[in-house]
Amino acid sequence: MGHFIIRLGLILSFMLFGASCSQDFAFSDKDPEAASSFGSETHVWNLGVQKVDILFVVDNSTSMAAEQKKMADRIGSFLSKLNDVDWQLGITTTDVSNGKYGIKGSLLRIGHQGEYFIGSETSNPEALFRKHIQREESTSCGFDCPSPTEQPLMATIMAASKHDSDNSGFFREGALLAVVVISDEDEKSSGPSSATKPSEVVAAVKNYLGSNKNVTGYGIVIQPWDRECFESQKENSLAHYGEFVQNFADLTGGLTGSICDSDYSENLDAIGKDTRNKLKSITLKYKPIAETLEVEFVPAHNTEWRIEGHALHFEVPPPNGTEIRLNYKKIPYGG
Repeated sequence: MGHFIIRLGLILSFMLFGASCSQDFAFSDKDPEAASSFGSETHVWNLGVQKVDILFVVDNSTSMAAEQKKMADRIGSFLSKLNDVDWQLGITTTDVSNGKYGIKGSLLRIGHQGEYFIGSETSNPEALFRKHIQREESTSCGFDCPSPTEQPLMATIMAASKHDSDNSGFFREGALLAVVVISDEDEKSSGPSSATKPSEVVAAVKNYLGSNKNVTGYGIVIQPWDRECFESQKENSLAHYGEFVQNFADLTGGLTGSICDSDYSENLDAIGKDTRNKLKSITLKYKPIAETLEVEFVPAHNTEWRIEGHALHFEVPPPNGTEIRLNYKKIPYGG
């Protein structure tokens, strides 16, 4: 049975895409509000058509064939929760190397006609997903195999950076972005200090795709508290706790499931439900001190709301076109 944790929060900052081969990222100092202790922002609610873009980041290293199959077998549990949502789904891999399989965030060809993503109008999407999530290079690659240094968070940043090139049309305006990682290792395999941080992913997504872009991280990983899973995965290959992916889920209000589960249906069912629920929330630019948050609807709208980390959830969303004006005191960076 899957074990899930839902913890919310974000640490936001702007980033610049480095031009070096190492693909380094640095925080930007262009946000004049960043040093202020107060936040003020306005959102326009517009969810007449509920849209979600789903990026699967699959570990295609040679230890992952069995897990890819479990994901493929149960994708229906995920998609069934989005049956009246306008969704798009694309797949990339954790390989950001310069090797043969290093696609660096570009989407795999997945559609019937070689398209790079599938959608709610695609015929037989489950079969297409099953075919492409199971990577041939994970089972038969000879001496030239995918990189064993998995980087799902860097791959997510690279995918967003290609929104006007390789991945054109995938990241839609007004759509929630859901990132689903499946891996038996951490960022850069073991999560060293040089690994891409979850907060860097959030900042880069907003930098490339717009400051109002909401992103939620999910994962099927070795959860940091699950020693039994860690030991079982380590018996057959290198394995590491998914600390960075777990933190990515924590920061963005997502959740994780266990890669050791024999059946991923419950994991994917929960991720699908949570993704759908996110369509009734907005993400604030900064994490507020909850008791200081003031919410004004223009025109006036009476609904219950709650704040969890950076996410403002509505019990009944306001009508389309409603301005949501927010003022609050920010939790200091790192708080």
